[in-house]
Formats: sequence, structure tokens, C-alpha cells
Amino acid sequence: MLIAIIENNSSFGVVAMRLNEKMGVIAFYAILVVSLIIFGFGIVSRDNMISGIGISLFICAFLVKSEFKLEVLFWRNR
Repeated sequence: MLIAIIENNSSFGVVAMRLNEKMGVIAFYAILVVSLIIFGFGIVSRDNMISGIGISLFICAFLVKSEFKLEVLFWRNR
């Protein structure tokens, strides 16, 4: 469940969505973890369909990150 605020710009007929930053980061990490679990299960069971679903979810996680311009760090710069 993603929480988004919808804005309607009637001059151009465009609907823009802003995602709550914290919910977006939680959704990104949740999709990422689920995709890695599904991909791992697909590798262990040697099922190409399940592996493909895991890879697709992995790509979707990064599409969510780029679409809503989430600032997600995987490590700290020292």
C-alpha cells in the first residue's frame, strides 16, 4: 500500500503524484527484499519463471526509486 498525494494541474491535464518520502523508502526496500527472496527461491528450485519474476520485481523497485526521486543510500560515505 503506497500513500500518494495526487495533484491535478488542469491547465495541462496532467496528474502528478507525490509519494510520502518515508513510505516510499519503506516500499522500495520491501520490494527489493521480496524480489531477492523470490529470485533466490527461483535459483534454488531451478525455475526460470520464478527467477524472472524476482528479476522483474528487482527492476520495479528501482523504477519506483527513480520515478518518485527517492534518496536511498546503500552505504554511508566516510
